Order: sequence, then C-alpha cells, then structure tokens
Amino acid sequence: MQIRSLLAIVLLAFQLQVRPTAASSAEVQNFATSTGGHHSQGGHHHGGRPRSPKGLLVAPLHQIVNFDLPHSTSHLIEVRSGRSNLHLSLDAQFTDLIVNSGKYNPKLSPKSVNTKQPFNVTRTDYEKAVGSLYTDTFSIAGLTIQHFPIGLGKNKWLNAPAADGLLGFALAWPSEVPGPNVPFLAALKQSGAIKSASMGLALWKQGGEVSFGGANPKKFKGKMEWVDVPARFPFWSTPGKLGGVDDVLITMDTQRMAVNAPRGIADKIFKTLPGAILYTDEFGISSARYPCNKAPQIMVEFGCVKVPVGGATDVKYGPDPTFCVAPVAGVDDTAVPNGDVIAGAYLYSNLYAVVDMEKGAVGYAARA
Repeated sequence: MQIRSLLAIVLLAFQLQVRPTAASSAEVQNFATSTGGHHSQGGHHHGGRPRSPKGLLVAPLHQIVNFDLPHSTSHLIEVRSGRSNLHLSLDAQFTDLIVNSGKYNPKLSPKSVNTKQPFNVTRTDYEKAVGSLYTDTFSIAGLTIQHFPIGLGKNKWLNAPAADGLLGFALAWPSEVPGPNVPFLAALKQSGAIKSASMGLALWKQGGEVSFGGANPKKFKGKMEWVDVPARFPFWSTPGKLGGVDDVLITMDTQRMAVNAPRGIADKIFKTLPGAILYTDEFGISSARYPCNKAPQIMVEFGCVKVPVGGATDVKYGPDPTFCVAPVAGVDDTAVPNGDVIAGAYLYSNLYAVVDMEKGAVGYAARA
C-alpha cells in the first residue's frame, strides 16, 4: 500500500529511540511454541472454538510485538485457506488476503483455482509483494467462504512478526489485486455466514479476540458509542477527543503500538501531562518522558466513552530507564496522510471496538 510508505521511517525511528520492557523476539517464539508453530500443510486445528453466551462466533486474537522489526506489531488470527492453516495479521488499512511464499499450498486443495492473474502490491518501501492470484475456500472461526481470492507471494515480503500474511478489513480501500475482490467481512455477509458485515475487536495484549457479526457482550461494559466514519475516508477514521484535544480524527492502525500525531497535536497533548519533559530525538520525533512511578494518563474519548490510552510505562527512556516515554509520538504532518492521528494498539488497550461496514461506523465501549 503506497500510503504506508510515508509511515515506515517514522515508525522505525520511534522504535530505535526506545526499547520495550518485555515485548521482543521472545514473544514471537512464545506464540509459535504455544500454538505449535505454523501448522504443516494439510494439518487440522482441533482446539475448541469459544462462543459468546448468544452463540456469536469468536476467535482468539494474539498481539505480537517485536521492536526489532520496522513494522512492530501483529494481531494474529488463525484461518484456513484450502488445506493450509495460516496465521494472518489483521490490517485495518488493507483490503486483500496476501501471504508470504511457502505459506499457502494450492496443490493440496481440490478447490484451488489459479486465476493466471499476476499481482504487484507495494505496502511500504521495503515490503513489496509479487505473485499470482488464486481462489479457494477460506474459513475463519468456523465460517467458510467459497472461491475467496488469495494472493500467493513469490517472496517473503511481509515483515510483520510471526505472520504468514495479511488479512485486510479496511472500510473502503480498493483492492490492490486484479479482478473483483470483496473484503472478507462483506464476503461473509454475502455468503449468509453472518447477518451483518461487522466485527468486534479486542486489540489487547491479554484476552484479545475477534467476534463476527456483532459485539461480544462479555468483552465490554457500559454503553457502546457509535461514531460515523466521514464519507471521504477509506479507513476506520472517527472523530474523538485525545489528551484533551477536541475533534481529532483518529484512524485505526493494527500494525503498530504507538499513537502517531502531527507535532502540533502531540505537543498540545504533552503539555497536559504533569511532570512530563518534552524533547525531540535524533530522528526528529517529538516525545515526552516522565518518571515511570508517576506516569500520567492520556485519555481518549468517543462520546460518553472515556478511557486511558495504554502503554504509559511500556517503553523506557534509553538514557535513564527510570523514565518512561509517552505512547504518543509527534511526527511530520506528511506521516499522517489520513485523519489527524494514526492510532496504534496502545489507544485500544482499554477500549472494545466494533467495525461495521454497512453502517460505515465504529462502535466504542469501555473494556470489560
């Protein structure tokens, strides 16, 4: 996706200035160990499928963070394409299903069809997928779509930790592979597998989950506030209040942890943090540090829903680890091409979100 190339350097810079407290390559290894690694082709997953009290189909979502990679975060869900089990990273700013080479084996599936259509997708300056487009069965949380397009890369193009590929759920971003391609949420609705093209998201380090066709009432408390996405925006961009700054258009990004804001907005947020020291690092990123034992809260608000942004003490300040770095990073305006703020997973640490493609809106509620 060309749009992401503007963000790559900014994200890498934010990672180089600080180190995580625990999120590292070890998490990727732990995930591979706990799930048995990547399943062999033709394998089968025997784990029980959790359900909500009303029978809503849900699937676990694993947040994997690796600050050694330019794209640091994956929210992994297990799916089945043909007879290949895959761990895919959900991407809020992407539409298609594209996998790394060797992860999907069409020869094992009697329903696989090679469309003979080549594709060439640029996600960032250093992540470019080239390959062939297939169609095959696609199953997620026990729900199956027939003849779903799968882009099989000829290269290991994706650097997302522990991910075999990307599965996009953008609201209205056009497909980047040839031919008509219906986003998987809309395809589930069209197939009759779910009643609405909506998905509940718990983008959390512990207890992460996806629910299909609606919200899981076990995952949130209080009122759910629905916020419309402005018509001109292709991603899940909704107006809210962040760190005391009103009417900020916040765009969901499931491929990062930090919240990236233009310096003007970031500085306004930093100045509301008691005890914070504002500084600019060697990469030109505006940041704020504060004593870890007196970490202030940055609040995010959507209507009546108001919760703290997570990650206040996750990242240590390199020269003095008794100080922590705020989860908001001030960047150049061109690094936030859609909306006012690019919101990584820290923003959703205490939120439960429901994306609805038919409403063109996001529902927000406090985490249960």
